Amino acid sequence: MNKKIFLFVIFLFAGCAIDTTTMSNDENIAMTTNHASLLMEPTWAVLFSGDDLENFNEIGGADWQLAEGSVSAVSGDPGFLVSKFAVGNFSLRATFTASTDTNSGIFIRCESSEFVDAESCYEINIFDLNQNLAFRTGSILRVQAPLNEVMVGSNESILEIQATNNRIQVWVNGVQTADVEDGTHISGYIGLQYNTGPISFSEVLFRPE
Repeated sequence: MNKKIFLFVIFLFAGCAIDTTTMSNDENIAMTTNHASLLMEPTWAVLFSGDDLENFNEIGGADWQLAEGSVSAVSGDPGFLVSKFAVGNFSLRATFTASTDTNSGIFIRCESSEFVDAESCYEINIFDLNQNLAFRTGSILRVQAPLNEVMVGSNESILEIQATNNRIQVWVNGVQTADVEDGTHISGYIGLQYNTGPISFSEVLFRPE
């Protein structure tokens, strides 16, 4: 498929996904709550595969670098790569590499594409050694502490997020770390964060539900 056509399909689906928040719980949950289906379902769209950042805008002062099939930041002021579209119900699968002292995360349902923080978004944390155990890797900051402790260290890891109506679920390397009902943010933008410590994303897959 031509790349431009493929990206158009992504944005078309993303726009439709916002409307799915009005569907009944039964309609959405039947399609999205089986974790095994997230890994087997072939209809993922590629938001990032190491080549370019045309699906994202940069905000903040992070020094993002594209190299060797990844986008990485190891210096600069805190910053984000923010999706060019907003979405309501979706599944996301991000492959990343951090370190034990990295403070990063993936922000979802952000109210603005120009200002991202934990108040206006849900923040799924990547922070192994946060002194507050409730804010460690796999937590939804200020919403739910990790259900299970997962330390990603410097190993390549996979973070999966499923947002269906008011339900948000998170898995880190296949271990579920969050499952919560919260209706604070219904739809919005997706942000990849650099705060402190190295962070590198090699692939981000997305599927509107």
